[in-house]
Amino acid sequence: MYTNRKVIIVASIIFVFAAILLVFVLTAKRSLAPTTLNNFNIPDNDEGGKVAGVSSEDQPYLDRLAIHLTDNGAVLFGAYWSEQLVQQKSLFGPASDSLNYVECDQEGLNSNIDECIANDILVYPTWVLKGKKFEGFQSLSDLAKISGF
Repeated sequence: MYTNRKVIIVASIIFVFAAILLVFVLTAKRSLAPTTLNNFNIPDNDEGGKVAGVSSEDQPYLDRLAIHLTDNGAVLFGAYWSEQLVQQKSLFGPASDSLNYVECDQEGLNSNIDECIANDILVYPTWVLKGKKFEGFQSLSDLAKISGF
């Protein structure tokens, strides 16, 4: 009887330790995942992705940036369920309809999984511009800089 209690206690401790380790590993994977390929040494922006001096009411600026990105061949890859994709598109407001967007989830509207596979898209959102990938959420300022806007 005493031995059975020891086994149960040891098994419980191992289970709790394994659960804590699993939570740690999953959290670490998220924080270590690449969020940007910052090849242009663009400083981080703490304004929630906004460009200094540009408000969400400055739709003409957002329209021009979206058209500039599209005209320069920028493609936004994502999955409809990605919170970062929703945030990325919301930066542009109605101008997000002007962006070249490719849906990578087969359940999404007008999905194009083949293009996502061909471009080796693993993170949502991912911008592809001039042959370079920019993974994760990108601020308006970063997008303007990397596209030469």
